Amino acid sequence: VSGNTISFSLGTMDSQAEQQIKYVLKTNTEESISLVKDDFELGTSELIGFPIKLGDVEWRLTDFDAFRGENSYFIPNDTTELDQGLITAQAFRVVGDKPTLSFRHKYNTEFVFDGGIVEISTNNGSSFEYLANDLFLKGGYDTELDFFTFGLPNTAGFTGKSGGWKISYIDLSDYLGQEVLIRFRFGCDDAPVQFDPDRDTQRLNTIPTPFTGWYIDNFEIVDLTFLDGNNAIVTTNEGDQAEAGDITVVNSEFTTPTNEVAIEHDFVVFPNPTQDRVYVNFTADRVGQGKLQLIDLTGKLVLSDHISIRETNSHIMNVKQIPSGAYLLQVILEDNILTEKLIIEN
Repeated sequence: VSGNTISFSLGTMDSQAEQQIKYVLKTNTEESISLVKDDFELGTSELIGFPIKLGDVEWRLTDFDAFRGENSYFIPNDTTELDQGLITAQAFRVVGDKPTLSFRHKYNTEFVFDGGIVEISTNNGSSFEYLANDLFLKGGYDTELDFFTFGLPNTAGFTGKSGGWKISYIDLSDYLGQEVLIRFRFGCDDAPVQFDPDRDTQRLNTIPTPFTGWYIDNFEIVDLTFLDGNNAIVTTNEGDQAEAGDITVVNSEFTTPTNEVAIEHDFVVFPNPTQDRVYVNFTADRVGQGKLQLIDLTGKLVLSDHISIRETNSHIMNVKQIPSGAYLLQVILEDNILTEKLIIEN
C-alpha cells in the first residue's frame, strides 16, 4: 500500500489466463442505507408478476436457483412470443442523496433475440419509461436487442449468458421526490426456426433449454454510498498497460462483501448471526490443506485453524469467547479465498 494505491504481484501468467484478487476496505464514510428490500424469502414480496402484452408463461417465485437463501423470481426463456413484467407491488417515493436500484440477477437467453430490460413509471403504472445504460453505475446492459424482442428500436438489454449471478446498480436521482414503480421486463421473439440450407440468410431462432431465462434476487432501493474514480491498472514487465474503472460500494445489507465465488463453492455459514459456534460448509475442486480463519474489521486475525480440504467439507468454529461484533470468516483454499461476513452476538 502506497498512499491511495494498492499493488499486487500477479507473477507469470499465460495468455488468456485469469486471476482473481479479493480484498476488503474500511472507509470513514457512512454505509449505504437500505430503503426498500426484498430477498423473496418470507412468502410475501415487494414485486408481483404482471403480463404486458404476450405469452403464456409469467414471472414466478422459484427455489430452483437463488443468489442467497432459497427463493428468487424467475421467468423462462420461452419458445413463443413473450412480453412479461415483474413490477413493484406499491409505488415508493425516491429519496436520499444517491437513490439507487440494486439487484442480483442471472440469465441465460437466446443472444440478441431474447432478453430483459428495466423500466420505471412515475404515473402509477399508466406508462413506463426505459432506464437506459447511462443510468447504470455498475452491471449495465450487454448489447442492443433485436427490434422484435419488444418492438422497440435502439434498446439495449440483458441477453445471452451472464456467467453466473451479477449485481447491477441503477441511479434513480433523476426521479428524486417522485412516487415510482419499477418494472423488470422480459421479452422473447417468435417461435424457433430451424436452419434451412435453401435460405442461408434466414434468421435462426434456437430452442431454449429448460430452466434458462432470467432470475432476479435481492431487490433493493438503497441510498448508495460509493467511492468513484477507482481504476485497476495491469502493467507487464515490458511496460504494456491495461486499465479499467469501476465504483466501490460501501456496503448496505444486501451488498455485503460475500462474493460470488462463495456461490460457486456452495459456501454456507450458519447460523448467522451466531452465538457459541458457527457451522461452515463448502465444496472444493482440489483436495489438500487450507485454513479456516476469523478476522475483525480492522484486519486483525482473531482465530485460525488448519483444516483438511476435501471435495465436500463441513467444519465447526467455536466463537463462544469472541466479543460481539461483525467479523469476516474466511476459508483459505489453494486457489481461492471464500469470505462471508459473520455477526457474533455473545
